[in-house]
Amino acid sequence: MLNQIATPCRLSFDLGYFALFGLSRLECLLGDYHASLEVLAPVDLFSDHEYYHKVFACYLQLAYHAGVAYLMARRFSDAKRTLAHVVLKV
Repeated sequence: MLNQIATPCRLSFDLGYFALFGLSRLECLLGDYHASLEVLAPVDLFSDHEYYHKVFACYLQLAYHAGVAYLMARRFSDAKRTLAHVVLKV
């Protein structure tokens, strides 16, 4: 039993994404927008095949915090692209 290697299940990945989104939200609330963008670096914001895109509330939170972080970091073209992607999806 101890010799078996534990493989991560889908729940582990989902909780990891949830932790990333929560940390991004915390960094935005604290005003550290560059750190918020660094947290979201491994996340693909525009791929429709990711699991978190199927839950609209989760995707909306992700896009909102990414858009605000881009806006406050003065990366206006990235902010426009991120927020426009959400508007077009609705």
